[in-house]
Amino acid sequence: MNDFEKPVLDKAQMGEVVYRLLNKAPFGFVVLIGPDFSFEVANELALGIIQRKREEIIGKPFFEVLPEAREQGLEQLFDSIYHSGKRVVFEEQPVRFSSSGVNETRYFNINVEPLRQEEEKIIGLLATASEVTTQKALSEKLSKDIVKRTEELNKSREHFSLLFHLSPVAKTLSRLSDGVLVDANPAWEKMFDRKRAEAIGKSVVELGMTTAAYRVDMVKLIEENGGSLHGIELEFDNGHGGTTYSYASIVTIELDGVKHLLTAHFDITGRKKAEEEIKESAKILAEKNITLEKLNKELESFNFIASHDLQEPLRKISTFASLIQNSKDKVDVDLYLKKIDNASQRMSSLIQSLLTLSRLPRDARKFGVIDLNQILDDVKTDLEHLINEKKALIECPRLPLFRGDPLQMQQLFSNIISNSLKFSKEDPIIRISSAVVSESETPIEKQANPNKQYLQLTFQDNGIGFEPQFKERIFNLFQRLHPKHEYEGTGIGLSIVKRIIEHHNGFIAADSQLNEGARFTIWLPC
Repeated sequence: MNDFEKPVLDKAQMGEVVYRLLNKAPFGFVVLIGPDFSFEVANELALGIIQRKREEIIGKPFFEVLPEAREQGLEQLFDSIYHSGKRVVFEEQPVRFSSSGVNETRYFNINVEPLRQEEEKIIGLLATASEVTTQKALSEKLSKDIVKRTEELNKSREHFSLLFHLSPVAKTLSRLSDGVLVDANPAWEKMFDRKRAEAIGKSVVELGMTTAAYRVDMVKLIEENGGSLHGIELEFDNGHGGTTYSYASIVTIELDGVKHLLTAHFDITGRKKAEEEIKESAKILAEKNITLEKLNKELESFNFIASHDLQEPLRKISTFASLIQNSKDKVDVDLYLKKIDNASQRMSSLIQSLLTLSRLPRDARKFGVIDLNQILDDVKTDLEHLINEKKALIECPRLPLFRGDPLQMQQLFSNIISNSLKFSKEDPIIRISSAVVSESETPIEKQANPNKQYLQLTFQDNGIGFEPQFKERIFNLFQRLHPKHEYEGTGIGLSIVKRIIEHHNGFIAADSQLNEGARFTIWLPC
């Protein structure tokens, strides 16, 4: 198969995939075909619900397999859906089952909808069912417990007040309609650092603990959950510029015919802060791991340069020195000394580049407002001899001010311009331009803030260029696309450029075609 061809599943394979997915679904699933509603598909959970084996039901009418369902009115319901095409949903629907002579009632959330073929023709029904018998029993038990406790509270107000105020758990009693606090216990005063006497008669919104919209959403949630919420996390303004986090349980009770909310608060502020610290630590650890991975890759490159590039000039120096010392024949001493000098200069250049690269991540950020025009002028002065030698022309409209590290920005300009001069042809031209763009105009894949602004710097030359497949590789440490006897260099210059850009939280891209020059585009956050 061609590497670029996508595999295609046939119908049988696709059916097998769908069947496996259905068997993993957390609900019973059946497909009933025809007006007699014969079983066509049933997943494992559905078979468990009806307590039948697949071979006992597939192809057989639904009401032949489950005759007790006819007595419960499902036959009329199925016929109605089949002919009307309307979907029907039941919550906590009781269903009676007869198994081994034992009748039992179980509860389900059921969805039944028509199954259509082409031209909207109904050919059967699709039904899903999730059993909620246990949940309903627990819900009923909880509801009964709440009602019982409410009745007990109404019977003994004094006992309720005693328990309320002596409880070590922070509690409040507030009116459902407007949120006004009717009562609060000492534990609540301690947890929220507020005086009960000052809080009674005011709502949490008036106390500045939360917003009106937040309370409206909370009341709506309580009502949607039948008047009670358990194990919900709430947050309140503590009045001191921070947040108090509560793990709360809320129940609705009636006092003198008026609905109130009885709320119990457990202080989880410490836990939330610990979670935030853990998240922050995990984020820092992840960043350090990324840095460590980069360092490991660079270490591998350092090992290579130490075992190869750095030792190569040493071998040359040793070889030519040995030839001068041991040769009995007449040798060209000046030639060999020149070769020794060239080798030592290359080794010095390699070491200096390595030192420059290694120091970049350790430098503290000394960011300030810098004039990029002055940076460019300084670089032109430093490279004046090479520019004149190459007869190069550098074109650049006025550049903007930028906040960054001036020494590193000078190194960046110097390395990119030197790189263009190094790999130039006759009459080299380097064009530099700038623009301010939004994040949405950059090639960032996941944009956190599309309106964030970036300084875009472009360096375009007319040099020898490189093949497009090398546009990422050229930034790797010690990567060379040309033999060093053709073009000088250590293979570190663009790695230093990339490191500087990363130090400024920016990124760089390279574009080129062989013999058509190269373009380096840099984006730095403003």
